[in-house]
Amino acid sequence: KILTGAPCETIHLNAFDFDIDFLWKRLVSFNEAGFPMACATNGHFGELRGTGLVSFHAYSILEVRELFDRIEGKQLRLDEYFQKDGLNANYFEKAHLEAVSKSFEPLRLVRIRNPWGRKEWNKNWSNNSEKWTKKLRKELENGSVND
Repeated sequence: KILTGAPCETIHLNAFDFDIDFLWKRLVSFNEAGFPMACATNGHFGELRGTGLVSFHAYSILEVRELFDRIEGKQLRLDEYFQKDGLNANYFEKAHLEAVSKSFEPLRLVRIRNPWGRKEWNKNWSNNSEKWTKKLRKELENGSVND
């Protein structure tokens, strides 16, 4: 309330009665209403090591999205099809079986921004994640800009 003058709410993710689906519906609703939202980490550095997140730090929530019936996986690259000795005959079969999965579970994504402007999430669904296909990246307009 100090920053915006608007009512504020704190949601503890470790509460005994925490309901992830209820929280998600509220986040989507708040996002659609244009409410300013933020989140914070409370883990010690060791718990966040290698993720790009900062311990005991606040982040702006820029966007909340839910996608249905999407295909995710490693974006196929043409240079992987060619080998030094010629064509990789098993490339498409292997790439299809190992890298691409069609899911009917909704994909829930939250885009956050570090107000410091440095240190960025670097796991699944980060800007450089292999889970992004060109189609998904275009649909969500996820570029390489710093969030």
